[in-house]
Amino acid sequence: MLGYTPNWYRMSTSTGYPVVYCPDHPRAWSTGYIHAHVVVAESKIGRLLLKGEVVHHIDENKFNFEPSNLEVKSSPSEHAKMHAKHGQTMISANCKWCGNEFKRRKGRTLIMCSRSCNGKASMAAKYGTVSVLSSKQVNRNLD
Repeated sequence: MLGYTPNWYRMSTSTGYPVVYCPDHPRAWSTGYIHAHVVVAESKIGRLLLKGEVVHHIDENKFNFEPSNLEVKSSPSEHAKMHAKHGQTMISANCKWCGNEFKRRKGRTLIMCSRSCNGKASMAAKYGTVSVLSSKQVNRNLD
């Protein structure tokens, strides 16, 4: 037994995911609710989720929290890789700050390879050491 008892009659939806009232759960919010898929996944594996573990919905339907539809991933990056495999086209781009090549999802407007480069470029633009790219330049350079 996991040491907590969810009240399945007190369900709601928060952040787009079904939540269940379970105030004695160690990771329950101050309101006493927790995501339903977390409770079901923990019951399936017979233990609490470890720090960093993420629950993945196999069919990507967040309202389907049947045990057979849930997988526990060891990290957010492992979870992100699962979603990247499902038809998302990755393209190469060059960072407008450092020039390094990086991968991004097609349709995204990222022009910097990292938060660090984005921050450096923002500070340089703020203090006038580098001109800010116009929206036409950004759109022309994206693809």
